[in-house]
Amino acid sequence: MCRRTLQLQPDPQAYSNLGVVYFYTGHHADSARMFEKAVELEPQNYLFRGNLADAYRWSSGERGRAKATYAQAIALVQRDLEVPAGYGCPRLSCSV
Repeated sequence: MCRRTLQLQPDPQAYSNLGVVYFYTGHHADSARMFEKAVELEPQNYLFRGNLADAYRWSSGERGRAKATYAQAIALVQRDLEVPAGYGCPRLSCSV
């Protein structure tokens, strides 16, 4: 079904869904390809980038790319967690 969706219209979530299927069936290189396409279409999505790092970690020959990709995903999460000045409770502080 995901492949059919992608034939009709490339969509980052459909690529990610297919990447998850490939990952959990042990096809890590195919999984990485799907997550790469999802990241290409939606580069600011930390979940897609984190999943790509997981696929790299388990793909033979791609482990070296995993660390940098994890770091990119973490940077995106940290950016999303930042609270602009003037928002939130002044008595509450968060650290990541």
